[in-house]
Formats: sequence, C-alpha cells, structure tokens
Amino acid sequence: MPTPKAPGMLILDLLLEFVGYTTARLILPVVTLRRVYVQPVRAMPAAFNLLGFRPDGQGRLEIEATAAGWIGLALWLLPLAGIILLIN
Repeated sequence: MPTPKAPGMLILDLLLEFVGYTTARLILPVVTLRRVYVQPVRAMPAAFNLLGFRPDGQGRLEIEATAAGWIGLALWLLPLAGIILLIN
C-alpha cells in the first residue's frame, strides 16, 4: 500500500501535472518552432538523457513530462516573482 503524501507535496504535484505540463505542452512547440515537443501523459516509459530530452526519428526532441512540468511552472513563477519584487 503506498504511503500518503504530505499536503505540500500533493499541491506541488498538482501544479506540476496540470499547470506546468499544460503550459509547457502549449508553449514549447511554439517557442522552439516545433523542434521540441512534450511526452504524452500516457506514453510508455522510455529512456531520456540527464536533461530530460531524447531524439525522435523525425529530427525533433521529445522532453520528459516531469521536466516539461518544471519548465512550464517556471514560466509562471518567474514573472510572478518579478511582480512581487516590483511591488515591494
């Protein structure tokens, strides 16, 4: 039986999976001109390099879902931190 997660970790998981993943899935292909795309949620486990990327057969890079979640979350947190710093 899996052990229950702490409330803080549950919130972080939700932010990564919903906000971060969705943001990265929408933004990364646009910013990289479709050279990088995000691993589908229900994809089979595969080997990614240390940075969370792997090449596909079409010359593009696929990024691991968790790494994409962190990138997407950073796209929200960095402007938020900037706004907070400007207000103070």
